[in-house]
This record gives sequence, C-alpha cells and structure tokens, in this order.
Amino acid sequence: PEIITSLILFICVALFIYLYYFGYNNDTPNNTTLKIVDDEQILRFKQAFKKQPGLIQDDYKNISEYKFNQSETLFNADAKSWSDDDIQIRDLIRFGFKLLNNYAVDNTLEQYLKIATDIVLRVGRIVNRLLEINVVHANKNEPKGKKGKGKNKEKKEGDTKEDDVDGIDNRMNRRDTDSQAADKKINRHTFSVYIPRLMVMYEYIGNDDCIKKYVCHPIITKLVHALNKSLDKTENGSNMIQFALPRLLSNYLFDRETYTIERNSPLFEQLCSFYNIQYNASTDQPKNGVYEDGSCLYHNNVARYSNLFVLRGFYEDIFASFGIDYNFDEIVQSIIDKLFHPNIEFVTFGLYSDDGGRTITDKKGKLGIVIMPYMGLGLFKTERFMFSLRIQRPGIAAYFKPSKDSQDIFALGWIQLRKMYVEGMVYPQVLTGD
Repeated sequence: PEIITSLILFICVALFIYLYYFGYNNDTPNNTTLKIVDDEQILRFKQAFKKQPGLIQDDYKNISEYKFNQSETLFNADAKSWSDDDIQIRDLIRFGFKLLNNYAVDNTLEQYLKIATDIVLRVGRIVNRLLEINVVHANKNEPKGKKGKGKNKEKKEGDTKEDDVDGIDNRMNRRDTDSQAADKKINRHTFSVYIPRLMVMYEYIGNDDCIKKYVCHPIITKLVHALNKSLDKTENGSNMIQFALPRLLSNYLFDRETYTIERNSPLFEQLCSFYNIQYNASTDQPKNGVYEDGSCLYHNNVARYSNLFVLRGFYEDIFASFGIDYNFDEIVQSIIDKLFHPNIEFVTFGLYSDDGGRTITDKKGKLGIVIMPYMGLGLFKTERFMFSLRIQRPGIAAYFKPSKDSQDIFALGWIQLRKMYVEGMVYPQVLTGD
C-alpha cells in the first residue's frame, strides 16, 4: 500500500509539474511558459506581415542551394566589426524577409520557414559575438553580460528551466565568455533597423516559441533600448519608427508591462504624429516636414523624400494594426502622383537618395504639370516624356551627404541638373562624376 501511495503521489507531482510548465497559459506577459497564445491584437499584428514581395529567380536559386549552419562562410569568425561596405549580412537578412513574408501568406512553404529559422540563428550568433548579447539567458531588467568583460551572473533558483533552452544553447553556439569588446566600427543601420525587423518578423511568423523568446526578443531589446533610442543613439525624427515598432511588437508578446507603459508614453504620440501628418505653414522658416504643395524637407532643411517613403509598406501596415486613425497614406499617395511618371521609372535627381541612383520602379504617378513652389520644383509630364526643373530657395539645401570624417556636406550642384527623360529611352541608372 505504501508503494502504491508513493507511486500515486509521484504521478500527481509529475503531472502538476508538466501542466505548470507546458500546459498553463494566460495573458500574463512574463510567465514561464513558452507557448504564445494569440489574442485579437496579436492576430492583427500577424495580418500586417502578410505582404508577399514575390521571389525573383535568384531567390529560388538561393533556396535550392541554401546550406545550413554556414555562418563562418558568411562572416569571418574572428572579425570584430562590420564595415560599411560589407553587405553580405544585409543581403542575407533581406532574403530572410522574403522567406518569412512568403511563409506568412502560404504556411505550406515549410522549407522557407526552415531556412528563415536558420538565418535568424546565424544572425543571432553574429550579434551575440559582436555586441556580447547573452541571447539565451537575457533578462529585460538586468542584462547578464557586461560589455567588454564577457562575464555572466550565476543562474538563480527559479530561473527558466535549462531543458527549455538547451536546444537553442547548442544551436546558437554562444561565445559569451572570454569575448572581446565589440568594435565601434559597425553598420548602425543594419543593427538598428534590419536585425530588429528580422527578429520581430520571426516572432510573429515563425513556429519555434523558444527561439522567439530566448533569441529574438533579447536581441531586439538589447539593440533598441527605448522607442527613440537604438545603440545608445537617440533619434527624434521619423527614423525612430523603423526600430520603435519592432520593440513595441516584441514587448507585446514578452513584456506586456513595458509595452503598456511605452504605448501610453509621449514617445508613442510622437511616433503617431509621423503617420498623422500636419502640414507645415509655408510662411514659417523652413523646417522638417511636409508642406501642402507636396514639398518635403528633412535633415537640416534638405528637399528629400526617402525618409518619408520608407514609412510606407511594412511599417505602415504594422502601424495600421494598432487601430489608430491616420492620414499618411492619403497624403503620401497624392505626393507620389505629383512626383512620378506612370511609365517612366527615372526620377528627378537628388530628391530620393545621395548615392547617384535615379530610378524608382515601385511608384507610379500621374500625368500633368506640377509646381511645388516652396522647395522650388516644377515637373512637366506627358505620355512621351518627363521634364523637371529645380530652382534655389532660401534656406533649403539641394543636396546633403553625411560625412564621418568632417562636417556634413551640402551642395548646390544637383539643383542645376535639369533633365528630360523620354519614354523608351535607356539611361544609366546611376549618375556618376564621369
């Protein structure tokens, strides 16, 4: 009888432990379970990711020839930094975007998800190595790793079970001991924008909740410290949207308390203002923002639209899932109608980038005559050609290029590049000094 009683007691205890760790679910954001239960907001966020970009032929080749666990061929294991010219990691992350987008639309594409999962872990290893993020045992309130020392606090009783993360531990191949401090020469945009986007996409599209909680979420919160701060740099302009939204969505899953605080903060109101555009008064001194005639100024009063257009698509879809009224799409679409030709992909030079590019293929405008007097732009668009003219306006720079070694560079030269593009003609896509 004692043996039977002991056996029954053992079974009951074992069943309780099993149900507690694997069967218990509620809406508490910081519980010990690894099972994420979808609520209505999570479902709206997931729907925002169902934007299929379409895979080009090179992507199909990459899928068929993809080799798993090849991080060392992608990136030198002994390297401490990414240079601005090293685009391999960004190409890999873009590939991951496409795979996850397509899987979100069609969840029978299991190979796409398998490759995307491997990419997430590979990127996680690199981030862990360069920034010394302890992606397995990260804690939102008290980071385990100390920058430059590679030391971790000892695991305390009551922490998440080792069994839950052993598989991730091995697959991540962590190097969080005896590692050197990350070199400061890193590509900030890759760390601030590309990696958080990849990680939050996996959190809402992927199927491994352990990777979501112990790899993706700690990386996002380590790289993005606040809605307006990434890698210890504060951003007050619209660029904050590109890392603030991934942080918000990740915290909604795993740190609901912080999400609620930040969702009701002035910083979130500032974020909303970029999607609820208020026109600048044309009688004021030039300042960043949109004007009623379609003019747009950014960074030191430069006529530029790239920072406005980047908020469309992926980020706008996510913002819309909050259920907040906004006018961004209507206003930006009216600007696109003015700036672009319906059939000619060449555009007015200097308004969209500083790299010499002058083609945009994903935006189609309307025919007609457009005058934007505030920034001094005129466009003449017929079925056969497009002609543009820019004039100098007081207080508005025609060209801006950030400089690492000296002060930012401003120039007037691009404003003199009046150009006519004829439909059917072939022009160099990139204009160089030659």
